[in-house]
Amino acid sequence: MNIALPNNLWRHSWPMISCIGIAFFYGLCLLFPPSVNIIVNFSEYRWFQWCISLACLSIPILLFMVDNAKVHGTWDSKLLWTLTVALLISMVHNTRLTLDIQPLFFAATIVYAYRHPYAIRRPSTCHYVLWIYLIWNGISLLWSKDYHYGLRLFNHMVPLLLFSLCFLVHGTTRTIYNRIFKAFWQGFIIACILSFCSSIYTLLYLHVSIWDIFSLHKSTILDQYHVYELLFAWSGREHPSYNAIWVLGGILAGFYLYEKRLITTLEWLFSCVCGTCLMALMQSRIGIVMAGLVLLGGSLYLLRTHKRMIAIVCIVITLIATIILVARPTLPLEFGHDITRIKLFETSKNYIAQHLWLGAGLGGMTSEHLTQAISGFEFAEYAHFYPHNQFLGDAMQGGIIGLILSVTLMVAFLVTTLYRRNYWMLLFGISILLFMLIEMPFRFLSGTFQVSLIVYLGMQMPRRHRQSVIQRDKC
Repeated sequence: MNIALPNNLWRHSWPMISCIGIAFFYGLCLLFPPSVNIIVNFSEYRWFQWCISLACLSIPILLFMVDNAKVHGTWDSKLLWTLTVALLISMVHNTRLTLDIQPLFFAATIVYAYRHPYAIRRPSTCHYVLWIYLIWNGISLLWSKDYHYGLRLFNHMVPLLLFSLCFLVHGTTRTIYNRIFKAFWQGFIIACILSFCSSIYTLLYLHVSIWDIFSLHKSTILDQYHVYELLFAWSGREHPSYNAIWVLGGILAGFYLYEKRLITTLEWLFSCVCGTCLMALMQSRIGIVMAGLVLLGGSLYLLRTHKRMIAIVCIVITLIATIILVARPTLPLEFGHDITRIKLFETSKNYIAQHLWLGAGLGGMTSEHLTQAISGFEFAEYAHFYPHNQFLGDAMQGGIIGLILSVTLMVAFLVTTLYRRNYWMLLFGISILLFMLIEMPFRFLSGTFQVSLIVYLGMQMPRRHRQSVIQRDKC
């Protein structure tokens, strides 16, 4: 007797298939050790692995296009949705690829806005604060000591403006919105698998034990390769902290889809494990903190109607933390102590005191200018002459006004998420706030692309109505 299986069965079982695939890949590597360097960073074969990874990451885009082929909608709306998914997937792989897709997305947005002017929404307070923040950075070019360098930095902030405008006219139904996040979540899983396979293959090629990659510090393999370089050799981006942003977005997408019952419990657990393992392997301390915050906050939110389970989770976490601290009491100090950043913060505070109101202007924060301002200190020795703190950096470039605007921007975003009851974006905002304390995401294209794209897409989540939430919680 023939048993008919549902057409979408493989889509619900693909996390297990992925695990089997990784095990099969690892087994082949053990049986046939790699003899050709096609994964190691700076290899002449790197274009080959990029092509393989792009082919794998194109799968969610194709699935999204197939699913939406049956949806009744205009051609311009379908094009806009597809390019949105392509932007999210390219964000995971390569900033250069995102730059190539970005003009197509903007053009599709303009066409959609022209054909559907009723879809344009009113900006929120968060939008206005962001625009004032960008205007002030542009004005600060007038007193910058390096005008051309400042223009280049301002170009890195352009995605903040463009995405904030584009998503004001980005009209989607709840079904399409969920499918967009589902495609991003699938791309996130594929990226995790690519990272695991890349790391395994490279370590076997270098004849190094896999256990050598587990460390909370930026360790190197054979004093030549950073662990995160091997982990992300398939992509065009290697910086562990900035890779942590899209990994965090993928974990949150899994929580959102699971809450909407759009993925199974197995798929949700699989994505949480993949994201957590990748955060640990990339040796990003802020990434581990953000992942822990999201996993704890998301789990407690899903269990919000089960008080006993919340109590059990809190007790278990407390016991685990106590055991770790007893076994290794110096771990918090080792985890958070960073001599370079401490020196950077001290120097930036001295510089802010000398340029309190207007700052150095966008582009004026360079190694030469800082060395001249603070005698006896070579700022260039410490991580590329910027303070690795968004708020201190804004104060150094835009003075006290720039600092007030950056703080107001984050407060406005968090308040907006609370007002809209957008809990998942609230967790993302708190995590990015922590990230901004040790990095300057608005200084680099990678940071502005990821933060603005995830934030403005995430802010379109269907709003929670108080009455429906109360009724559901009573059930």
